[in-house]
Amino acid sequence: MRTSRHGLITIGALLAVLVALLAYPEWLLKNLRRDAYGANSNRAQGAVIELAQIGDEASIRTLCELFEETGDETLRELIRTLLLHHSRMLPTYPPAHAPGGPVEPVLRLGGRLLLLLDGDIPERVQEQLLVALSKRLGLPCVVEPCPVSLAGLPKNDLGAADAEMMINLVARHVVGEVGRVLIVTRRELWATGRPWTPGMAHGFGATAVLSIGALDPTRDGGPEDWERYARRLENVAVQALGHTLLRTDLDCPRAECVMHRVASPAELDALAADFCRICGPLVRDGIRRITYGATAERAPH
Repeated sequence: MRTSRHGLITIGALLAVLVALLAYPEWLLKNLRRDAYGANSNRAQGAVIELAQIGDEASIRTLCELFEETGDETLRELIRTLLLHHSRMLPTYPPAHAPGGPVEPVLRLGGRLLLLLDGDIPERVQEQLLVALSKRLGLPCVVEPCPVSLAGLPKNDLGAADAEMMINLVARHVVGEVGRVLIVTRRELWATGRPWTPGMAHGFGATAVLSIGALDPTRDGGPEDWERYARRLENVAVQALGHTLLRTDLDCPRAECVMHRVASPAELDALAADFCRICGPLVRDGIRRITYGATAERAPH
């Protein structure tokens, strides 16, 4: 009888420990949330760092919410830096990709240009980009749905999504360097140091993003103008992908080049459609490397 009582006590103690362990993450998250939203700046920054170190879905979701809600710019920049580092853990991944674990690529480049559609993109826009980019860059273009939802990305005060984080997130689902990726989205974009972000790319990556919403002439109350819209789409897409081919984030200083920086729709409308004499050969060399793979390094120029 005594043995049975001791056994029951032991089992009860083990169950209590198990319940406590299961409740601990929730308790910890609650306390970290309280500190992160608190008035003490040092405690808030410490809590934010701990949340990023935990790195599970609930913690990362909390960081995304805090990024949008906090008025502390220093804390916002810290959160953004941590989220960029932990892009693979953002709560926008399909359930199959467990937070904290390796992300399995789901698309292969294979020497192609992949147009990844984020949501409902008009067929006319798709066709325009397919024809224009195939012609101007000489790469086979394929349309695919975006392999990951981008709805959970943190936004700035104007509701625009972080372009750099979007690129990082999608790039983890694509394997191979022989090819390029263009994310096509309706979402407004923003990037640090840029007054207007209709498109963006990482110069040393293979992925770029294009916001069709930012380029629509009717966005600011203007009349419908398909020719202007198509020209904007084409030039921003070429410029963004051009950065990945040139392997640089720098814009061309020459006004006669499509790689020249633009900061407004008016400047984009005045942008040249062609590459300059410096950028053109470098872009063609980048395309050659994609088309011929490693042998392009030995091909005669």
